[in-house]
Amino acid sequence: MALAASYFECVRVTNMAGVDLNRYRFDFDLTFCALLMRADGHLYHTFGGRTWRGAQSHLSVAAFVRALGLTLEAHRSSGSIPSPKLSPPRTVEQFPPLARRIAAGNAPECVHCHSVHDWQVQTAVEAGQWLRETAWLYPDPIEWGIELDSVEQNRIVAVHPTAESVRIVESQTPGSVGTTFERGDRIVRIDGVAVATFGDFTRALHRITSEASTTTSLIQVDVVKAAAWESWRSAEGSERSPPTQTVQLQLSSDWRIPDPLTYSWRAMKWNLEPAPGFGGPQLDRSEIATLGLPAGTFAYRVGYLVTWGHRKYTGVNAARAGIREGDVVLSIAGKRDFESIDHVHAWYRLTQQVGDTIPIELLRGKEKRVVMLEVVGPESQ
Repeated sequence: MALAASYFECVRVTNMAGVDLNRYRFDFDLTFCALLMRADGHLYHTFGGRTWRGAQSHLSVAAFVRALGLTLEAHRSSGSIPSPKLSPPRTVEQFPPLARRIAAGNAPECVHCHSVHDWQVQTAVEAGQWLRETAWLYPDPIEWGIELDSVEQNRIVAVHPTAESVRIVESQTPGSVGTTFERGDRIVRIDGVAVATFGDFTRALHRITSEASTTTSLIQVDVVKAAAWESWRSAEGSERSPPTQTVQLQLSSDWRIPDPLTYSWRAMKWNLEPAPGFGGPQLDRSEIATLGLPAGTFAYRVGYLVTWGHRKYTGVNAARAGIREGDVVLSIAGKRDFESIDHVHAWYRLTQQVGDTIPIELLRGKEKRVVMLEVVGPESQ
C-alpha cells in the first residue's frame, strides 16, 4: 500500500471543524472514508463504506490498494475533464445551532464526523425544513437487491428479490427486461457517477435519493455483464477494457426507504422520531441461560429511561406504561427477531406510528408480563 499511496498527497482529517462540507462530501456516519480526488476538487472515487454486519465489511488493504490503482488510471486520462464548479465554502460552524453554542463559549473540543449530520438535522428542524426522507443517507446496495464483493467492490456477489422497487426496463441483453442484475455483473457507472468502490455506489445512490422526486425514477446504469466479462478475460488479444452495456433501471418511489436492519448501524437513527424512551444492553448467552430462556433468544435489560433533554417525555411515557429499569425486554409489538440493540432502535423509529399503542413483553424477576406502550412523538408533549 505504501507504494500505491506514494503517488498521492495524503491528508488526514480527524476533526470536521473548519472543513468545507461542500467540497469534501462523504457519508459522515462512517468510521473511515478516503476521498480520492484531484487538486482542483474533481472526485475520482470514494473509498469507504460498510454494511450493518460491521464497520470493516468493505475496509481492507487489498480493497484500498485496488481503489488507489484505479484512481491513478483515471487521473492519467483525466486531462480533458474540466475543473468542477464548486459551491461557496460551508463549514459545520455555520449551522445556527452550533454557531450559537460556540458564541456562548461552549464550542466542542472536536467535531466528530457523525455529529455533522446531527447539526444538519437540528438546523433543518429549526427552519421547519426537516423531512423524514432526508435521513435516507447513502443507501446500501441491498436496497437494489444486490451485495458487492469486499475487495472488487463493483462486482455483484449476491442478488436478492426486490419486489417491484427496482427493475430493468431497457437492456441490450435478451430476457433481462423486467429483472434486476445477475451475480458476477460489474457496475461501472450509475447516472454519470463512475463506480469502482462500495463508497462510489452509495454516493451515486445518495445523489439519486437527494435529487429524485417522489415519483418513479429512471436511472441509467453502465454494466459489464458476467458472461461478457468472462469472454473478455479468456479472449486472446482482447480489448483493453471489457465491453459494457447501458441499461435503464426503473426505481419505484419507495425504493430508498431503508430496511431497519440495514440502517441500524447509523448514528443518524438517533435523530429520528418516534423514540421508545428506554434502552439498555443486550443479554449475553450466559444471562439468557440463567434466566431460563431458550438459547438464541434476543433480549435486553432496561438500563435507563430517558428522563433528560428534549426527549424527556419519552421516558416519562415509558414509566407511565409500567416499564422499569431492570426489566428484561423480550418483544416489542410482537417482534422478537432482532439482531442487536441498534436494530431495535432503528426498527422502532422506522416502523412505529405516533398514536398507536403496542404491547411490550417483559420479564421482571421470574414473572412475565405485558405492558401497553403508547407511541409518542414531539407533538405528544
